Amino acid sequence: PMNLLPVEVADGALRGTGGLALRPPDGLARGQAVVAGVRPEALELVAPGEDAVPARVVSEEALGDEVIYVVEAGGQDLRVRMPPASRFEPGTAVGLRHSGGPPPVYDPQTELVVA
Repeated sequence: PMNLLPVEVADGALRGTGGLALRPPDGLARGQAVVAGVRPEALELVAPGEDAVPARVVSEEALGDEVIYVVEAGGQDLRVRMPPASRFEPGTAVGLRHSGGPPPVYDPQTELVVA
């Protein structure tokens, strides 16, 4: 499922709880609060400190050609899809970063697509 993150436009990025930065789509105003729809494959787990926000692995589900991790970052559980060669045990401290393009964003009140 898609991760829905409350974010705000600040310093040229969409900034979420815990400091996760996403590339913003065009047309958003500075300070605008929106909800970003981030796909699990657009997030990446790395070693802590590698230009990433701190996170902790909550669980993993091996699906053969991919592993779905649930990680906690900034008080929110997020799903991350990784290749099976990447192995992180539950409880492991990791870094989390966005590696995709600009996500779709939604108005938090109307839930309509903004950009």
